Parts: sequence; structure tokens; C-alpha cells
Amino acid sequence: MKKQLIMGACLLAAMPAWASGQVCGTSKNLASPFYMPQKNQWAAEVEGGMSRAKINPVKGWARDAEVGVEYGVTEDAEVFVTGGNAWTRKKELGVTEKEHHNENWSVGGKYNLFSGSFPILATVQYLQQRGHGVQGEGEYKALFADVKKDFCSCCQCDIDTYVGASIEVPVFQSSNSDNEPKYSGYAGIFRPWTQWLATDIRGIYSYDSEGSVSMPSVYGAVSVLPVESIAISLFAEQGIGGRAKNHTNVHAQEVGLNIKVQF
Repeated sequence: MKKQLIMGACLLAAMPAWASGQVCGTSKNLASPFYMPQKNQWAAEVEGGMSRAKINPVKGWARDAEVGVEYGVTEDAEVFVTGGNAWTRKKELGVTEKEHHNENWSVGGKYNLFSGSFPILATVQYLQQRGHGVQGEGEYKALFADVKKDFCSCCQCDIDTYVGASIEVPVFQSSNSDNEPKYSGYAGIFRPWTQWLATDIRGIYSYDSEGSVSMPSVYGAVSVLPVESIAISLFAEQGIGGRAKNHTNVHAQEVGLNIKVQF
């Protein structure tokens, strides 16, 4: 049932256009979840965060940093590449394990399927993560796809609502990595209050087939744009009532900072 609900959200995001001729403008706002650089334009992004999770009897903490670059191929298409690392710590039954070299990178593209009055933004991405630790090296490789639909409440997009869904499917796995798909569905509200201040709030439901982990969560971000070409965003996500196998409670929180510059 959980998977059917998520796939239903995905189908909703991909329904045929019925809107009038109104045009949404948030794709030009650096803080928007629908942002795309224009043709022949570049954008760079730096993000760092801290997170923690608990699935009894395991507790985990992580610090991560990532850098990304995206380029507008056309007005409705872009390509991007990202790279970063995570510093993790796990504690189970009094034993602590640390990993400081968890390299990750990805390459992909975004395409606005229906430009103008009915934007549907599709993202396709190949990602790879490599971990080094006491259990040896492991490779995680996956294909990721996300589709989200923008519903403009008025022609100026004073309040911009959206829904979306994503799926991540592991491919070419090593024996040390999980091989189960991950799903998520979400709905949110993005609002540019002024030219220099914006907020993004969304509810998320995610499901990881590895361990049967389901996690409803709430995400929020506050962005300051000192100039049109720079966005500084503080974000946080809080899990609510997560569950795993055997009705085990799951707790998760994350906070971070994102800086994006277009040039």
C-alpha cells in the first residue's frame, strides 16, 4: 500500500496540462526547488550538513559536505555534476565504528517537460558512494529519478505549491552494499516573500526497502538572497514516527547550510 501511494503521487505529478496561460516564475529564483540556470548559464552550489539517526540498537551520526556545478544547455534543460564526502560514526551495543572517507559523486540532468504555464521538472541522475572503514571498502551505485509538478496559485507565484515523487534503484552493487530500491513522495509550499527572502516547507514520506524503513518527515528552509545571483539557505528536516522491521521506532534529524551562486 505504501508503494502504491507513492506511485500515485508520481502519476499525479505527470498528469496532462490543463492550466491556462499563466506563467510561473520561480524557476529563476535561486532558492526555488524548480530553479534551473538559463541557456549557457552556470550555477555552483556548496552544501554542508549534520544528521543523526536511531534504529534500536543502532545509533548513527554524520557530517557531510558536497559541491555541485550545473549548466543550462537550453532554456528547459540542464546538466550537473556533484561530489563530496561524509564523516560517519555508528554505535551499536557499546561498540563505535567511524568512517572518514565516504566519497560520493553523481552526474545527471534536469528537463522541464512542459515549460511555461504547466512546469513539470524531471531529474535523472547516476550516483555512486564509496565507503572505507573497519568493515572494508564498499561501493553503492544507483540510478535516481525525480518528477515534481509546480502549481502556481497566481500569475506572480506569490505562493507556489508543488508535489513530487522519486525513486532510487541500486545497480551493479558490490557484496557490501544494499540492493533494494528507495521511494519518496512529497508536497510543499515555496514562497518568495521579498526579492531577498524566501521559505520552502514540505512534508515527505520515504520508504527504504532495505530494512523496510518508513519515515514521514517535515522539511523547512529559510533562504536569504543578498543579490539576485546568490542564495544562502538554512534548512532542517525532522523525522516523525518512523518505523522499521518488527515495529522498531526510527528517529532521524538533519540540519544544514546551502549556498548557491549563478554566473
